[in-house]
Amino acid sequence: MLGPLLYVLYITELCHIIAHHGLQLHQYADDCQVYLSTSTEDMVQAVDMFSVCLADVNVWLSAS
Repeated sequence: MLGPLLYVLYITELCHIIAHHGLQLHQYADDCQVYLSTSTEDMVQAVDMFSVCLADVNVWLSAS
């Protein structure tokens, strides 16, 4: 029973990182999906936001 609790504690930091960048996170079991909605005019800014978020997630994953 400790396994699911440890997973939730581990993944909570990921939720905070993604929320910090203004992106949305959808989780089901051990699957995570990061997404955002934007207009076509703001697409370049959205891609940049997503790239910075993924870089931060990569740093977190490497440290964890």
